[in-house]
Amino acid sequence: MDKIVLIQGKNTYRLNTLNELVEILIDEQYYNLSKEQQIDVLKKEAFKCEIINRIKEGTINTQDEITYIFSLLKLNLITLMERKDADILSKYMDKTQMQGNYLILNTFADNLLDTYKAQENLK
Repeated sequence: MDKIVLIQGKNTYRLNTLNELVEILIDEQYYNLSKEQQIDVLKKEAFKCEIINRIKEGTINTQDEITYIFSLLKLNLITLMERKDADILSKYMDKTQMQGNYLILNTFADNLLDTYKAQENLK
């Protein structure tokens, strides 16, 4: 079973790592860029998403790749399912009472973003 299932528009991707997810959602070379270049890429991607989806500019968090992905989840611009035992993005939530093999992370996007930001000391 794949660890992550990403649904973006009409496309479905079956992935196993955060790097693969970032390559699809942000940029294939993202992890080869400097921190400053990464932020620039995130801002450009966020701007494109905001224009295409007609949402308020600045709505998508671009502090890093994780806040960006959680923002996309929050706005339902993507659907992301993660295998319960994968602990890639779902590691920022309590899964002890969860049933099933996959978690639909969109359901928990607010909590995931808040928990991640608190753990990483982001505003």
